[in-house]
Amino acid sequence: MVSLISSLELIDDAFIRKAILCMQEASPSGIGLLLALYRYHMPKALKGLSRPTLVLYGNREGKASRIQRRISRQVSNYQNQQPSFKSLVGGHYAHMSDKRSIGYIRDFLFSSEQVQRSEIR
Repeated sequence: MVSLISSLELIDDAFIRKAILCMQEASPSGIGLLLALYRYHMPKALKGLSRPTLVLYGNREGKASRIQRRISRQVSNYQNQQPSFKSLVGGHYAHMSDKRSIGYIRDFLFSSEQVQRSEIR
């Protein structure tokens, strides 16, 4: 586990170790849950968030401008709320194709870790 933690450039502590131990594998039921979220009312879900949240979305670069405008408009409705939004170049699986996503996730986790540690004190 130590080599995994150091390879990800994370701080070796109880929080990171628990996250690694609780990591879920992909399964048909997990994929089903993700697909069910497509039909969920996202504005309602976003209002119910009580913890720091990162939302990565594909900006559909290269698609019709009307699609890009629609995405931009939808995201701008939530920009001033608690979730942190980051635009990625790409479409449906932008988090897999845009290499910046891992940096966004790492930065978010480090900033969230600091928030959680200050809440504990």
